[in-house]
Amino acid sequence: MGYLIKAPPTQEDKEKKLAHLLSKTTTDANGCMIWQGYQHRNQAIATVFGITEPVHRHVYRLIHGDIDEDVNIIRSCHNTLCINPDHLVDTDHEGMIKHMVESSIKSRSVRSGLSVLSDEDIQIILYKAEDGVPYKEIAEEFNTSRNRVSGIATKHGIRRNKVHAKNKTKI
Repeated sequence: MGYLIKAPPTQEDKEKKLAHLLSKTTTDANGCMIWQGYQHRNQAIATVFGITEPVHRHVYRLIHGDIDEDVNIIRSCHNTLCINPDHLVDTDHEGMIKHMVESSIKSRSVRSGLSVLSDEDIQIILYKAEDGVPYKEIAEEFNTSRNRVSGIATKHGIRRNKVHAKNKTKI
């Protein structure tokens, strides 16, 4: 799909638009250029030359030209908000699935933009949960959600005492 405007964008137009998109990022420790603009369902979105779609596709198109319909643009870093051109790879659907499987990426973690937790991270989370550290504090430390920390703790048999609001008895 090409750009839908009256006159095709010039090389100068493309370079300016690319610079503009890249200026709306912050760079993390992994070299990911994290999109700070509009997001929908943890996906970086922008309208460029009349087309609204994920920003990483715009960045790839501005650098490499049009993208065939059967080509997927994936991020080697698996960060849904990253638009670093060095992290963008073109592949077919089968290659995309293979890449996800080989990388052992949990699709929910990738879609949500949450950090991928190592076995060591999970052990630390469990230790802190057993020690009574609030789930919210643990979640902030590991760049994840309170519900995810709670789920990890529950899965490993850690249960917090809850008080039933109606009669204030422990459940």
